Amino acid sequence: NNEAVNAPEEPIEEQEPENPDSADEATQAEVEREAVQAAAFEETEKADPAEECEKAETKVPTPEAAEQPVKAPAKKQSIFSKLFSGLKATRDTIFGGLFVENGEKIMAIDAAIPGVFGLDEIKNKYPENYHDVGIAEQESVAFAAGMAKEGAVPVLFENSTFLQRAFDQLSHDVAANDLPVVMMVAGGGMSGTSKTHLGIFDQVMISNLPNWIYLAPTTLAEEKDMMEWAIKQRKHPVAIKMPTKRVPAGKDVSRNYSEIKYDIKPGNDVAVLALGDMYEMLGKEVAEKLGASLVNPISANILDTASLDKLADENKVIVTLEDNILDGGFGEKVASYLGDKDVKVLNYGQKRVYTDQVPLKDILKDNRMTVDQIVEDVKNA
Repeated sequence: NNEAVNAPEEPIEEQEPENPDSADEATQAEVEREAVQAAAFEETEKADPAEECEKAETKVPTPEAAEQPVKAPAKKQSIFSKLFSGLKATRDTIFGGLFVENGEKIMAIDAAIPGVFGLDEIKNKYPENYHDVGIAEQESVAFAAGMAKEGAVPVLFENSTFLQRAFDQLSHDVAANDLPVVMMVAGGGMSGTSKTHLGIFDQVMISNLPNWIYLAPTTLAEEKDMMEWAIKQRKHPVAIKMPTKRVPAGKDVSRNYSEIKYDIKPGNDVAVLALGDMYEMLGKEVAEKLGASLVNPISANILDTASLDKLADENKVIVTLEDNILDGGFGEKVASYLGDKDVKVLNYGQKRVYTDQVPLKDILKDNRMTVDQIVEDVKNA
């Protein structure tokens, strides 16, 4: 018994384009928009664990190889596609038996980029539970706020690149009213894209607003668990930072994220707090080389102060890694909290600059975010 989400009493109907070519232009704009973001994520393919970013290998074909027929290269699947294909089970669960088919008033909302999130299946299977507002992030967040106010369960699918357009609504409409909106944020990470399509400001925008909880999964299974919890809880707005770098599927987890408890793998003298996809990309190898504790902080803005107190007592150096700008980010929150503790804190993220089509490997090196650079800094601390 599917129950459709009640529409506003006076829905705004889309106008027919005055010029028949305008519809084609709008479609083309959407296609181009998705292509730009996909290209940005494709750049992450070149930035496997950061140490590999420093290496470039050129292979010279042998005479025997040159005689072999040339095969057309297989179409490469971007990390972007891999991540979302791995989340098919999540979408099926959330918009299938768990919610929609149990009569929940859930609505998937996006702003003209359903392909980025793989929402076509939801759009086709549950049309009454899907709404695309077009290229209008402000409207998408305000629409979600109104639905949450009326008791529905809105799940926003937003892109970090364009999220600043809706900052007013994220603050006054959602945060100020402490509405239980769920927001999946894609593209939130360093990349080699143009300065108009960077995705490094989402943590600063969302994490520093009252009431918002910003979660950062390290695996696809963790992301699924966070999404299910965010939808079931009806107390606060929750955003989830979708990985932009390679992450494993991971083991099933079940947590109550209303109270953040760090996941800690113990080591000696040094603790590495690796947020989100930095856990897999840098955190593991850095911790291994240093014999350090490896910590999954789980949230970009809610600190586990009990764990931080313990880590400060047991270690000489604490390292934070995040896929975002440093200013106002996760690392600075940790450093501020530990300011009166006898422990050295090293924060790693991107400087507060606009990069413009700078290769990701160069961005990482410029910010001393390769494994060797971080290990060197820790040993010299």
